[in-house]
Amino acid sequence: MAAALATVNAAVKGAVVPNILALGKGRAESGQRKGAV
Repeated sequence: MAAALATVNAAVKGAVVPNILALGKGRAESGQRKGAV
């Protein structure tokens, strides 16, 4: 049970983390643009 949960968690993190990083990068860029304006 725990091993299955760990596997699922790893798969979810593997899929979600790059998306979060991409979102964070987009937000940082839009924030910099707002700051510049």
